[in-house]
Amino acid sequence: MKKGLFIFLFLAVACQGGGEAPASSESSKSLPSRQAPKVVSKDPPAPDTLRSFSGLVDLEDSLGSTYLDFGSAALILQGQFPLERNSDTLQIRELPMRFVYQKLLRSEVLDPKLELKAYLSVLEQVNQIYPYAPDDPNREDFESWKETQQHWQAWSDFKYLPLESGHYRLPMLNRGSNEDPPAALFKSLALKDTLIEYPGDMGGNKAEFLFIGKPAAYFIPRALIKVELYDGEVLKSERYLSIIFSYGC
Repeated sequence: MKKGLFIFLFLAVACQGGGEAPASSESSKSLPSRQAPKVVSKDPPAPDTLRSFSGLVDLEDSLGSTYLDFGSAALILQGQFPLERNSDTLQIRELPMRFVYQKLLRSEVLDPKLELKAYLSVLEQVNQIYPYAPDDPNREDFESWKETQQHWQAWSDFKYLPLESGHYRLPMLNRGSNEDPPAALFKSLALKDTLIEYPGDMGGNKAEFLFIGKPAAYFIPRALIKVELYDGEVLKSERYLSIIFSYGC
């Protein structure tokens, strides 16, 4: 029994979430406002926030790095991640067991006349989930159910990333499917609190709330970092880094 419990706990730690977050629709999404505050927060730093991480970490820092080249400047992210370029946007993707959480992120400016400022936004999604167990004799055909499934998504406002110290670590960004959305979103979407578990592969599904009267889950499948380069007060360029999160093992 103890051996089985140990294996269960190990797998629970090793995996983030129980399944793949639904891919966002590029045609329907709208990017967050490009207006963002330019004032750096002076509050004491704390883990799992958008402020610098100043505590001890359990991760080794010898993981290599990913160089994110924006021409006159770059971001350097601890860890090696698949990298793609599309016009003014670079894209990286998490891999199984390789996440951006707590990875060091620092900036590099090649022209001393320029100043780099970075801002972060996340894509929030609320999706109704398939409300049937595999052995439910009354379950609806999945493809038929998909035709009536309801979704909501939106980009959050950009928030300033304090990269000046050179020791900034990315917080936990991809909230899992077994977690409530923020209180403001709970109110604005008129969500109703509940707790329903549906057995199945990879731990099954769990609904923490109702969306339009149906069981639903909350996801953050991706983040967007905006990189601005200034020459004095003049904005010289604006580039983006898209981060696609991995849900599950």
